[in-house]
Formats: sequence, structure tokens, C-alpha cells
Amino acid sequence: MVQSFIIYSSLFVVISFFGTMYYRAKKYHKGNGQSEVCFWFPILFFAVIIGLRYDVGTDHVGYIHDYLYGTNQQFEIGFAWLMDTCKSYHLHFAYFFGILAFIQIFCYYTSFKRQSFLLPYLGLMLFVSNEWFFWVNGIRQATAMCIWLLSLECFNRRKYVWMVVFMALAITFHKSAVILVVLYPLLFLRKDYFSNIKVQMIIFISVFVVRMSLESVFLKIEPLISFYAMKIGYDSYLNRDLFSDSISGGSGIFDIWKNLINLSIILCSTKMKMYFNDKKFIT
Repeated sequence: MVQSFIIYSSLFVVISFFGTMYYRAKKYHKGNGQSEVCFWFPILFFAVIIGLRYDVGTDHVGYIHDYLYGTNQQFEIGFAWLMDTCKSYHLHFAYFFGILAFIQIFCYYTSFKRQSFLLPYLGLMLFVSNEWFFWVNGIRQATAMCIWLLSLECFNRRKYVWMVVFMALAITFHKSAVILVVLYPLLFLRKDYFSNIKVQMIIFISVFVVRMSLESVFLKIEPLISFYAMKIGYDSYLNRDLFSDSISGGSGIFDIWKNLINLSIILCSTKMKMYFNDKKFIT
């Protein structure tokens, strides 16, 4: 436990420190060489640390078994190709997970590279919100999400061919990414859909009200949900979550912490948009 705390705290510090150094190098024009070192070092450091982990993440040991001994499970073509390629070169499984971690952090970082003032906060976003834990738990989903995030940067730069390429690539890592295709028409309108704090609060509160009031309904339609979850590859995660909820005896402090962060973002959204004055998707 102490070892994990030290390692992942160090990872957070490295990402935040080099993100700050990258921003300063760009701001004060200290040369392209220094800025590129500050950009690439945390990416490689993250990939190495996450690649060398063991039994961190729900599916990690299962994927190790699949990597070493094979599996009957039908993975998406991109994920399966990467696994088979690493196996064909007889690489240790740490390389396989390191490459996946590299894809995740590279896409995440590159999506905000032009907004260099955001890089010091990327580590904060990853670790304070515990987003990194999703990356090591839902490996295929997280990889698809990060690739999809990069496709949004291509959209923002009007590189639509590359946008389609990365969108398709995301689907090859997890087929549920096809759901995200419906969001692209909304992006073409280049409109801020959440400019009103009251609307955001209504949506935020409604989620809790609906969840509490319809919990019994969800239990009744659980077979239907399971059917569609199986079609998009989420059935194992749904079963795991249902099992975890049934045996959970935790205090719920982490859920409260995450909701407080979300609530703070909503309440301060206007000031945050003014401070981080960059219309990434509204031009």
C-alpha cells in the first residue's frame, strides 16, 4: 500500500512538473528542444510505470493470462492485433501493457498540446479525479476513449480525414466507441451546450433523483440492459458492478469526493472558462 502510494504520487508529481515546464518553455520561447523533452518524458515515464504494474486493475491478471496462454474471447481487431504482434515477438507482457499505456497517455497529452497552459493540470485531472484508475481497469474502453479524444482535436483543427481515421481506430479497441459517433454532428454546430449553470445543476441533480426513484425499475429491466451490454462488450463489467454493489460495505467517501469535484466544476464553470480562455470546440 505504501509502495503504491509512493509510486503513483511520484507519477502525479512528474506529470505535473513537466507539464508546467512545457508550458513555461512555450510561454517564454526557451527553444523547441526543451519543450519536446518536457512533453515526451512524462509520457514515457507513465508508460513504463503503468506497464510494469502487476494486479492493478480489475482485468489486469486476466489479460496477462490471455497474453501468456491464449483465450477464446473475441477481442476487437485493434486490441487483438496488438496482443498478437507483441506475442509474435515474444515480448514480456509488461511491454504489451506499456504500449497500451503509451497510447492512452500520448493521445491524452497530444489532444491538449496546442493548449500548453492546460498541461500542468493534466496530471491533476488524471489522479485527483481517479481517472487513471479507469485507464488501468477498463483498459480497452479507456484506450478507445483516449483515441476518440484525439479525434476531437483533429476535428478542432479541421483535419476531418484524420478525425475519421482515429474514430475508426477507437472502435477497433472497443466496439462501444461506435456510440460516440452520434456526438460528431453536435460538434459541427460549434456551440457551448452547457453555458448555463442552472441547466447544469438541474442535470446534475436529476441524475441522483432518477437513480433513486427508478432503482427498482432498473432491476426489472436488468435482463434487457444486460442483453445490449453484451452486444457492445460491457456485459462482464455490468455483472462485476452489480456484484460489487451487492457486497459493498464502503462509506461512499470516494463517490462523495468525485461528486464534490463535479459540483465545484459546475459552480465555477463560468470563471474557469474565462481563466482558461480557449474556445477549443467553439470557433
